[in-house]
Amino acid sequence: MTETKSVTDPGPLAMARMRALGAAPIRPDLPDAVIVDEALQAGRSVLDIVRREEPAHILGWVEGHEPSQEEGSGLYHPQHPRNELEVFAACLGCCWRDRHTEPWPGDPCEQQEVLEALAWAKEDDSPRALGSYRRALARLDRSLWVELSGTGVRLGPRTATWARSQTAELREVFDLLPRLPEHQPVEKLR
Repeated sequence: MTETKSVTDPGPLAMARMRALGAAPIRPDLPDAVIVDEALQAGRSVLDIVRREEPAHILGWVEGHEPSQEEGSGLYHPQHPRNELEVFAACLGCCWRDRHTEPWPGDPCEQQEVLEALAWAKEDDSPRALGSYRRALARLDRSLWVELSGTGVRLGPRTATWARSQTAELREVFDLLPRLPEHQPVEKLR
């Protein structure tokens, strides 16, 4: 007869929860040291973030332990549709205003500013395009890349997990990120 064991160790459970949810609420009954120790053993770091105005944890990588793009991580990562990448680039351009600072948490902006930046950069403000941009914003919110609240948008907690090397690469293309020219006011789109 095979014996089944119940998992009672809180560290691995907390790690699994963070991986499954993307960001896990901070639990007062689970000391941070337990989670941090478990994460360090796996080459991961635990970052404190605020998600929907509630403190939470998200997993990052210990510097030097990030998965290598060349070697591959052995994990399948679905490719985001081009539209989502363009919308995220516009969110990044609108919320990260100074290349000398870290992108996260960035500055909040209005969703309208992101939509205007996309319409300006892509020269397409048709109702179909705007609907597509809005749907992409909602998907990015669900996947923690951006955070929507009412009519506002800010960078999501996943951007807090970027390694220094990734942020350095982004700084090199900072001027190419879609954003409205400084002199152009935000107009109301359909």
